[in-house]
Amino acid sequence: MENRIEVRKAALEKISERLLQEFDESEPENIPYFIVDFLCKNYGDYLCGFAKIWNGEFDFEQERLAVIDFFRSQLINMQVTADFISAGYDTLESLCTVTPDDLANIEKFSESSWLPGHKIRLQQIFSDIVSRVQQWRDERERALQKPCQHQYTTRMVNMSGTTPKLPVVTGNPSTPYCMSSLSQSIPRY
Repeated sequence: MENRIEVRKAALEKISERLLQEFDESEPENIPYFIVDFLCKNYGDYLCGFAKIWNGEFDFEQERLAVIDFFRSQLINMQVTADFISAGYDTLESLCTVTPDDLANIEKFSESSWLPGHKIRLQQIFSDIVSRVQQWRDERERALQKPCQHQYTTRMVNMSGTTPKLPVVTGNPSTPYCMSSLSQSIPRY
């Protein structure tokens, strides 16, 4: 019995040492959050599934952001998007299960009253939702592969990590590059 208690004390001391070491390295402001996060990252197997929920929050947030971006690409406003997310359609996979007949239930659940134009647009979107989501994913993937030049840099950055040399961008530093060339062709009133 005594040996068992000493083994537990030694295990607790080992965990405490690791916790203090990481605490000193990161100097967190929110100590309870840090402790829970530490336990979930390092001892998740012993937490009966809690670590999966704790660590999965980031994945869920990314899914919600993808849903928001999808609706934005379909020209649907944030209030309607929030109605879908609050009704539990917070992943692209769950959106693919929605049919035009389900829209009335989502509107009712969210206690909203969508404008007639939004309803018609949503019916169009959800009559072909699977192909629209796939098209959005394909376009997003192509966009991520394209290089992008940041304002006033001579470097081009893309997902492969290569940075080809580009000519220096000229213009007024107070005006964004994309607007400086446009502003010359747009009449001012």
